[in-house]
Amino acid sequence: MFHTKDGWCFERVVDGGVHIIKKYDARIDAPIVAEVYLNHDEWASVIASVAAGGETAEKFKKAKEFHGRAIGMRAAPLP
Repeated sequence: MFHTKDGWCFERVVDGGVHIIKKYDARIDAPIVAEVYLNHDEWASVIASVAAGGETAEKFKKAKEFHGRAIGMRAAPLP
């Protein structure tokens, strides 16, 4: 699990989604105060949206390909 500041943690899950948790503070044993699961497409949309210039269909496609590459996922074709 990737830990960033203030108790925010990110973890890739087996299906390619991302589990995000917010702990009360940065301590490893701090209680979880919020959590969310983003599927592969939602996570790719987040990445594309925060890229310079914002999300486009091409950036979304590239984010899906980049994120899926590590586990051999094939990006679904855009509609």
